[in-house]
Amino acid sequence: MTADYKYIYVTNKRGKTDVEHRVIMEEHLGRELDYNEVVHHINGDDKDNRLENLQLMSRSEHTKLHNPKISYTCFICNWCGKIIFRKPHQYKTFLKTERKLSFCSKKCAGLYNYHILKNTSPAFKGKK
Repeated sequence: MTADYKYIYVTNKRGKTDVEHRVIMEEHLGRELDYNEVVHHINGDDKDNRLENLQLMSRSEHTKLHNPKISYTCFICNWCGKIIFRKPHQYKTFLKTERKLSFCSKKCAGLYNYHILKNTSPAFKGKK
Protein backbone atom coordinates (compact mmCIF):
# COMPACT_ATOMS: atom_id res chain seq x y z
CA MET A 1 0.00 0.00 0.00
CA THR A 2 1.10 3.50 -0.64
CA ALA A 3 1.58 6.02 2.14
CA ASP A 4 -1.17 8.28 0.77
CA TYR A 5 -3.79 5.50 0.84
CA LYS A 6 -7.21 6.78 1.85
CA TYR A 7 -9.63 4.13 3.05
CA ILE A 8 -13.14 4.30 1.67
CA TYR A 9 -15.50 3.25 4.43
CA VAL A 10 -18.98 1.86 3.78
CA THR A 11 -21.61 0.12 5.88
CA ASN A 12 -21.83 -3.62 5.29
CA LYS A 13 -24.94 -5.84 5.50
CA ARG A 14 -24.41 -6.37 9.23
CA GLY A 15 -24.58 -2.60 9.81
CA LYS A 16 -20.86 -2.31 10.63
CA THR A 17 -18.47 0.13 9.01
CA ASP A 18 -15.71 -1.56 6.99
CA VAL A 19 -13.37 -0.72 4.11
CA GLU A 20 -15.08 -0.79 0.73
CA HIS A 21 -12.95 -3.45 -0.98
CA ARG A 22 -13.67 -5.98 1.80
CA VAL A 23 -17.43 -5.28 1.63
CA ILE A 24 -17.41 -5.70 -2.16
CA MET A 25 -15.62 -9.06 -1.84
CA GLU A 26 -17.96 -10.24 0.94
CA GLU A 27 -21.01 -9.39 -1.18
CA HIS A 28 -19.50 -11.17 -4.19
CA LEU A 29 -18.74 -14.33 -2.15
CA GLY A 30 -21.97 -14.17 -0.19
CA ARG A 31 -20.20 -14.61 3.15
CA GLU A 32 -18.15 -12.73 5.72
CA LEU A 33 -14.37 -12.78 5.19
CA ASP A 34 -12.23 -14.60 7.74
CA TYR A 35 -9.55 -12.74 9.68
CA ASN A 36 -6.88 -14.56 7.68
CA GLU A 37 -8.31 -13.41 4.32
CA VAL A 38 -7.03 -10.26 2.61
CA VAL A 39 -8.44 -8.48 -0.44
CA HIS A 40 -5.57 -7.54 -2.79
CA HIS A 41 -5.76 -4.81 -5.45
CA ILE A 42 -4.36 -6.47 -8.59
CA ASN A 43 -3.35 -3.29 -10.44
CA GLY A 44 -1.85 -1.69 -7.32
CA ASP A 45 -4.36 1.19 -7.27
CA ASP A 46 -5.77 1.07 -3.75
CA LYS A 47 -8.71 3.25 -4.75
CA ASP A 48 -9.78 1.02 -7.67
CA ASN A 49 -12.35 -1.20 -5.95
CA ARG A 50 -13.86 -2.78 -9.06
CA LEU A 51 -14.48 -6.49 -8.51
CA GLU A 52 -12.23 -7.42 -11.47
CA ASN A 53 -9.36 -5.60 -9.72
CA LEU A 54 -9.81 -7.44 -6.41
CA GLN A 55 -8.25 -10.77 -5.51
CA LEU A 56 -8.86 -12.78 -2.33
CA MET A 57 -5.77 -14.28 -0.71
CA SER A 58 -4.47 -15.35 2.68
CA ARG A 59 -2.45 -12.96 4.83
CA SER A 60 0.70 -15.03 4.30
CA GLU A 61 0.25 -15.05 0.50
CA HIS A 62 -0.30 -11.27 0.57
CA THR A 63 2.83 -10.73 2.67
CA LYS A 64 4.90 -12.89 0.32
CA LEU A 65 3.56 -10.97 -2.67
CA HIS A 66 4.51 -7.56 -1.26
CA ASN A 67 7.80 -8.69 0.34
CA PRO A 68 9.47 -10.84 -2.33
CA LYS A 69 12.92 -10.46 -0.73
CA ILE A 70 11.84 -12.48 2.28
CA SER A 71 12.50 -16.09 1.44
CA TYR A 72 10.28 -18.74 2.94
CA THR A 73 11.27 -22.37 3.28
CA CYS A 74 8.98 -25.35 3.45
CA PHE A 75 9.34 -27.48 6.58
CA ILE A 76 7.62 -30.45 8.11
CA CYS A 77 6.70 -30.15 11.79
CA ASN A 78 9.03 -32.47 13.70
CA TRP A 79 6.14 -33.60 15.90
CA CYS A 80 2.86 -33.79 13.93
CA GLY A 81 4.13 -33.81 10.34
CA LYS A 82 2.17 -30.74 9.20
CA ILE A 83 3.70 -28.83 6.28
CA ILE A 84 4.59 -25.26 7.24
CA PHE A 85 6.33 -22.27 5.67
CA ARG A 86 8.88 -20.40 7.79
CA LYS A 87 11.61 -17.86 7.38
CA PRO A 88 14.98 -19.62 7.66
CA HIS A 89 15.75 -18.03 11.06
CA GLN A 90 12.55 -19.39 12.60
CA TYR A 91 13.93 -22.79 13.61
CA LYS A 92 14.47 -23.83 17.18
CA THR A 93 17.94 -25.22 17.83
CA PHE A 94 18.38 -27.69 20.66
CA LEU A 95 21.78 -27.67 22.35
CA LYS A 96 21.92 -31.43 23.01
CA THR A 97 21.69 -32.47 19.40
CA GLU A 98 22.47 -29.21 17.58
CA ARG A 99 19.74 -30.33 15.15
CA LYS A 100 17.55 -27.64 13.73
CA LEU A 101 13.95 -28.54 14.46
CA SER A 102 10.81 -26.80 13.36
CA PHE A 103 7.34 -27.03 14.85
CA CYS A 104 3.98 -25.76 13.61
CA SER A 105 2.87 -24.65 17.08
CA LYS A 106 3.95 -24.21 20.67
CA LYS A 107 1.89 -27.28 21.51
CA CYS A 108 3.96 -29.51 19.20
CA ALA A 109 7.22 -28.02 20.52
CA GLY A 110 6.01 -28.62 24.08
CA LEU A 111 5.12 -32.24 23.40
CA TYR A 112 8.53 -32.79 21.82
CA ASN A 113 10.28 -31.19 24.83
CA TYR A 114 8.15 -33.25 27.24
CA HIS A 115 9.44 -36.47 25.68
CA ILE A 116 13.04 -35.17 25.75
CA LEU A 117 12.73 -34.39 29.50
CA LYS A 118 11.23 -37.85 30.22
CA ASN A 119 14.05 -39.46 28.22
CA THR A 120 11.57 -41.24 26.00
CA SER A 121 11.98 -41.40 22.29
CA PRO A 122 9.98 -38.55 20.70
CA ALA A 123 8.84 -40.72 17.80
CA PHE A 124 7.51 -38.91 14.78
CA LYS A 125 3.73 -38.69 15.31
CA GLY A 126 2.71 -37.46 11.87
CA LYS A 127 1.93 -39.29 8.66
CA LYS A 128 4.93 -40.82 6.97
